[in-house]
Amino acid sequence: MEETLVSFETAKKLKEIGFINGSGHYYDMTGTPELVSNEGAIYINGLYEGYIEAPTQSLLQKYLREVHKIMTIVDFYNNGDEWEENEFRVTVSEVEYFQERDSFIMSEFPTYEGALEAGLSKSLTFVAAKQK
Repeated sequence: MEETLVSFETAKKLKEIGFINGSGHYYDMTGTPELVSNEGAIYINGLYEGYIEAPTQSLLQKYLREVHKIMTIVDFYNNGDEWEENEFRVTVSEVEYFQERDSFIMSEFPTYEGALEAGLSKSLTFVAAKQK
């Protein structure tokens, strides 16, 4: 099982909000993912112009939850009558002091990772809005 990197578009949003964590992967400006060549080495946003840190989806999900109190949850899509096989939905909720402040639901993604990516991207709009 492999971890999934965030998309190039999501990585660009992360850089815009000032995300710096360090990753074994990065994107060049064409959107091509690259592995940092030395084992154990990491790339950090801002280190070199023209490269963007590429964290995994699970790391970004944890960052959003722990730093910004935004929950990004993926589950099966329910069309009202039954659960659909291989269709997922994602719920993004900004939570403060155990009270939901803002929520957004997106439905009908064919893969878990696709639903999670859409939710992570939407979560970053909450973060960007709070920074303004």
